[in-house]
Amino acid sequence: MKSENTLDVGPQHNDAKTHDYFDNFTPSYKPERFQFACDFINEQNRSDARLLDIGCGDGATLAMIQHETKLTNLVGMDIAPNYLLKASAAVGCDTIEGSILDDSLVDSYAGQFDYCTLGAVIHHLIGASRRESTSLGQRCVVNAIKLLRTGGHLIIFEPTYTPEWAATVAFNIKRFCTKFTSSRVELFQHWANFGEPVVSYYTPDMLRQFIVSAPANKILHFDEIDSYRFGGVLNRHGMAVIVQRT
Repeated sequence: MKSENTLDVGPQHNDAKTHDYFDNFTPSYKPERFQFACDFINEQNRSDARLLDIGCGDGATLAMIQHETKLTNLVGMDIAPNYLLKASAAVGCDTIEGSILDDSLVDSYAGQFDYCTLGAVIHHLIGASRRESTSLGQRCVVNAIKLLRTGGHLIIFEPTYTPEWAATVAFNIKRFCTKFTSSRVELFQHWANFGEPVVSYYTPDMLRQFIVSAPANKILHFDEIDSYRFGGVLNRHGMAVIVQRT
């Protein structure tokens, strides 16, 4: 299923658990975390620019950008067709059904956007191991930069955690729990749970390394915009990042 405004459909993804999670269980994250992005876009004063929201979900971030900036050429990308329908209905945007990890899909849109936004997506790109997941996170950043025109900007909000060993332990515990149940077992808050979905959080330094290792880019902004302590061990750092394709 796809919206009437869908631009293209990449290879179908048969990860039923991922589809189920994003279609049915993900809350609408607060779009206010992207206020820094709107401020930056307004400073650029480019009403003709084209923006792609990677992992757009139900379109909440796109709706905020539409309201807070002069941009009108907005596109959403997501693996979940149900969310693309919601985003298209909410914003009137075009949509791309597919994954940022789909190299052929990325190549077909390479160099077509002035802005790409990436909000809390990287930690959801999961491989069979922590190492493989880290490789997917880096590949996500590389592919996102490919989608930009020269001089374009990748704008990232990503929750990161320290210390690294605690984030690695959390990944392995969640991976272990999936051997016994495919259900969400919530812990304290709706986004904190054992089992599905498995996530792989990174430290701020690891996120920076993802960017530095990607070709043709310059970090313009790398800052912590919120933080708190979770469970007495993990420290959360909400990172706001702006990268320019050179």
